[in-house]
Order: sequence, then C-alpha cells, then structure tokens
Amino acid sequence: MHLTKVLLRAGLAAPLFYFGNLLFSALFYPGYNHIAQFASELGGLNAPYPAIFNSGAIATGVVTFLAGVGFFLALTRLTGKVVVAGLSGLVVALLGFSLVMVGWFPLPDERHNAFYLGLAVYAGPLLVALALGRRKEWRALVLFLVVNEVLMLASLAVIVGVGGLATPATVGLWQRLQALTAFLWIGVTSYFLLRTLVALASGQHPPVPPTLPVPG
Repeated sequence: MHLTKVLLRAGLAAPLFYFGNLLFSALFYPGYNHIAQFASELGGLNAPYPAIFNSGAIATGVVTFLAGVGFFLALTRLTGKVVVAGLSGLVVALLGFSLVMVGWFPLPDERHNAFYLGLAVYAGPLLVALALGRRKEWRALVLFLVVNEVLMLASLAVIVGVGGLATPATVGLWQRLQALTAFLWIGVTSYFLLRTLVALASGQHPPVPPTLPVPG
C-alpha cells in the first residue's frame, strides 16, 4: 500500500507541475501571452530558452504516468474492478506519456502531439466514476467527476472550433481551461483515493468528504 500512496501523491503533484511549468517558463520568454499563445510555444523553436519548458513537460509527464499506475492499484484495491481500474489508470498514463513526447519532440516536430494519445484522458472521469459506483462515501467524488467530464468535453469542443469562441486572440486561454479540466480531476481523485486508503489502513471506514478539495 505504501507504493500506491506514493504514486497517488504524484497525482496530487501533476496539476501543480503542469501549471507551474507554464508560469515558470513564461518568465524566460519576454512578451509571451498566455491568453493568445499555445503552451507548447514556450518550448518551440522561437522560444528563447525552450529547454526550460520542455524539461518541465517531461517531468509533468513522468508524475502523471506514475499517477496512472497509482489509479490502477488504488481502484483495484478499493473496488475489485480490475478491468475498469486498469482502463482508468491507462488513460492517465497515456496523458503522461504524451507530455513526455511534448517535451522530447518540441514544435514543429510532427511527433510533438504524441499521435493524440493524450486524448484518451477524456474518458478518465467517467471510467473512475464507473469504478467507484454508487456507494455513499464516493457519491460526492462521482458527482464531481461527471461535472468535470462535461466541462472537459465542452472545452475540447471550443478548442476544435465549435462556436467560434477560440480565436487567435483567445486560443491560449481556452487551451489552459482545457488543461485545467484535464488535470484537476486527476489531482482531486488522487487526494480522495489517498485519503480513503489512509482511513482503511487505520481501521476506519472510508471517509465521506464534506467538500471537494483542490489538490495542493
């Protein structure tokens, strides 16, 4: 169980790594605009110090991949649903792998998008909700995951052009909102799974969270 807890802590760190890397890398890119520019431009050919963003992307990918393994181990232990737990962990791990590719093959390399494997994470919240089921102590988390899934799909739709909201002047903002929906649920779920495992280890019943915590 100790290994599982360590891996879930990586899940807690994943959102902090992602957004921390964006903010830190932008400090070394004079004139960079978070609202109008894509995140990957921080590591592209025109960036003054691309290695900063790219190394951060790889680090984020590693902790996200580890979180995927943690999801599999924790959900298997808590629910016994090995297949759904495995799929839940797999989609998170694929997001991690895609981030490693982002850093390893910066723009304009055609491998930069990791063959869109990271899009698998859009199935993640529903897979975890399916694994957790309808037990009372998991109800709040399941509700959060369903709402997050709706927001994930809505932000993805905007990014690909639905509604014409993502313009050249705002595409960076929408990409960050999309990333928030992709990473926040990983952090929140990691927190809840970790808290539940700690309660079980101490002989308590899995706790019912009074609120949905923000990771970090």
